[in-house]
Amino acid sequence: MVDVRAAESADAEAMLCIHTDALHHYGADSYDEEELRYLAPTDAEPMDVREHVFGEDRYAAVAEDDGEVIGFGGVRLGDGSLLGVFVDPEYGGTGVGAEIIENVEFHAREAGHKTLTVFAALNAVGFYEACGFDRIGRCNANGAEGPVGTYDSGNLELPAMEMRKGLTEN
Repeated sequence: MVDVRAAESADAEAMLCIHTDALHHYGADSYDEEELRYLAPTDAEPMDVREHVFGEDRYAAVAEDDGEVIGFGGVRLGDGSLLGVFVDPEYGGTGVGAEIIENVEFHAREAGHKTLTVFAALNAVGFYEACGFDRIGRCNANGAEGPVGTYDSGNLELPAMEMRKGLTEN
């Protein structure tokens, strides 16, 4: 059974592995190797996740199956922007990502947000649409903040899709 709970600093290593695995697995059809190197650097450390996912103005959730972290998502509560949702490829398509989004949305509403925005990886656009997000437009994720840091590829464009969802009261 899958449980979704608030993430803890001790989850950072599992979150890092999921982030890297998910982007390299799902993103391979949307991004070339150089782009993936910037979106999901293989030299990132758990401390990078701790620095960019946890903090005073952040909320992160993890999904667990029998005590094993299988997915996570996070939101910056200051501006209502998602750091993204990432699921272990073995659990893709099982609804785990939607459960994480639901949990994160609840916390964003509790913080007073009426909308959520995300710079979605191109391979994740369909997922976010299925969760009720609308496309705003194609964008360059260079300079955007993700779960392991700010994407900084120099002059290389990191194509993404800006998306937004209105949050309704439950």
